[in-house]
Amino acid sequence: MTPMNAALLAAALLFALFVVAQGLLPLFGRRASRATSAAMSQAIARGSDPSRPAEERAAAFGEAASLALDELGRPRLAARYAAWALREHPADPATIRLAARAMTRARRLRALERLLWRTLDGRTEPSAQEAALEALSALYAGPLRAPERARVLARLRPSPPA
Repeated sequence: MTPMNAALLAAALLFALFVVAQGLLPLFGRRASRATSAAMSQAIARGSDPSRPAEERAAAFGEAASLALDELGRPRLAARYAAWALREHPADPATIRLAARAMTRARRLRALERLLWRTLDGRTEPSAQEAALEALSALYAGPLRAPERARVLARLRPSPPA
């Protein structure tokens, strides 16, 4: 056997191993995603239950959004659930931060901008307004590339008490 034939045989064997590994790898990862999908389905069911209070529904949709974003790696799905959570309970700063994180990762920047402005426009608690201002400022300073807006929003934020 010549060295060229041996190299071609080795390359063919490596390619065959690669193809087999690509076929088998999803089977090993499905167990975790099945459990995650089941947990996400339960969270969605809790969030969709109209008999539950709005805060509990928002927390359930927030849980589904976190699972979709962190465990499944599906930012667009996470953005949808985070927006639902924010619609249920717009006064929760944690929900605002989750929506900002999910929608930024999903590249739904203009939708996030509108959502944050609506949160600021609504009658929410000061902590929720602070979270929305912070997220909006980060959005303008970062992905939307409008640093002048970020500076104006930073000046509009109330200063912490001394």
